[in-house]
Amino acid sequence: EQAQPWDVGVLFWLGNNDSSLAALGAGGKNPGYLSIPYGAIRSRLSLEVRLLVDFAVLTGELSFAPYTAAAIDRNLTSAEDFRGQLSHLLRRVAGEKTPGNGRERLFLMSLPYYSAVGYLFDSEDLEFYLRKLDAAYQVPPTFARVAPAGEPITDPLAGDRVSLLTFAMMYAMLSTGFSVDDVNAILEQGGQQMDGLVMSEAEQQQIMGRIDEFNASIAAAAGAAEPRVRLIDTGAYLNARLSGEDPLVIGDRTLGRKWVRGNAFSLDGVHPGYTGQALIANYVLEQMGSAVGLSPPLEDLEAVLATDPYVDNDGDGWAPGPATSATGVTELMFLFGDPDDGDPAAEPIVPTNVWDMISDLILDELLAIDSVRAEAVRLGIDVNR
Repeated sequence: EQAQPWDVGVLFWLGNNDSSLAALGAGGKNPGYLSIPYGAIRSRLSLEVRLLVDFAVLTGELSFAPYTAAAIDRNLTSAEDFRGQLSHLLRRVAGEKTPGNGRERLFLMSLPYYSAVGYLFDSEDLEFYLRKLDAAYQVPPTFARVAPAGEPITDPLAGDRVSLLTFAMMYAMLSTGFSVDDVNAILEQGGQQMDGLVMSEAEQQQIMGRIDEFNASIAAAAGAAEPRVRLIDTGAYLNARLSGEDPLVIGDRTLGRKWVRGNAFSLDGVHPGYTGQALIANYVLEQMGSAVGLSPPLEDLEAVLATDPYVDNDGDGWAPGPATSATGVTELMFLFGDPDDGDPAAEPIVPTNVWDMISDLILDELLAIDSVRAEAVRLGIDVNR
């Protein structure tokens, strides 16, 4: 069937923050979630932080257990609600006047699995980085690290995960005198897996299953409104590319889901780096062009990768990052910038005041909660930092 001509193309890609926050171990109110092993690091934090955390937990404003089935379900939009909101938004878009005078085309983009972003560390990730500090480091046996056949996990959607924020705390602990047992107590206690800070494989499937339902609604909406509305299956494309099912090789590098080593994400492990952004743009352009029989010019991925500050050029697991300042929790991630991306022996240096920095970052998060901020004022803590 020959495509009908159109003058205006509209891309419609839902951010779907509920499933992303469920995967990242954040979000929510009453309580809000923070994936920090508070009990393990409490003694290193400032008195102000300890007082406010204790208040926030006691009053139900804060939880350090984001990875439970109940917490994840609480974060996730129901499939029915998603369908209703999607239908409402599409009606609004259809009613908007555009320069196309009815010759516009709407492209609905599907959602990737947020549980496969670089922000989530599996057993191999933890051992790769923590062995830089202690060559004998191993995750505890209860932290799922092997497939049923006993082989190391290669499926990026299998096995247990912890957040990049939890990993950062583990790295800081091992860098400042904590023992391996202290660090592993975050993952295991009394021979049992710790629930709350560890995303289990079942919890990954819980998030992925809901995203599958969201994508089914998006595909159904596109199918019901053709030919004016078309589906761009961005989710399936990115899942296949980053999981290794259909790997993308650029020069001598393969893009993947690993933090930094996968060369696809920025230092926060969530947002694509320059190469990841160009990859998505190229796919969308190809799909739009295919709808009308055109071949639009695409980004040269090899050229983009060559100047991408989020790419690990020397293979040591670190990337330099951009020459910009960071604020908030992202500031902590910038501590892992590679000081010399041409020397694999050059490692990031954890500053001596790292726990002061972490205290300040946690305090900023706490002061964003109205009741905690009021408590800080009552205690005489400076809230205008």
